[in-house]
Amino acid sequence: MQNEKELNEMINSYFKYAKACEKFSKIIEKKSRRPNFPELISEEIVRLLLNKFFMKCYYPMNGDLIGENGEKIQVKCCSSDGPISFGPLTTWNKLVILDARK
Repeated sequence: MQNEKELNEMINSYFKYAKACEKFSKIIEKKSRRPNFPELISEEIVRLLLNKFFMKCYYPMNGDLIGENGEKIQVKCCSSDGPISFGPLTTWNKLVILDARK
């Protein structure tokens, strides 16, 4: 991510998409949950916040984030009231949950 302006543009685009999904759900009279929050956005929000307030972290070649001391940081984002889930081989040292329900 280049800067916070790009991040804000991505977040605003997501919310426009989510609003369109809600409108479509009403048109076809089918209740649905909000669309998944893109991991690119949630991981960048968490990275910026961690770097600003808690610790330096960066993106590894694969996975979510790595802290300055090498700890694996798992990022989960919830956009509905349902449970979060993990793959069977997922491991981490720290878990950060971003609440995107509102």
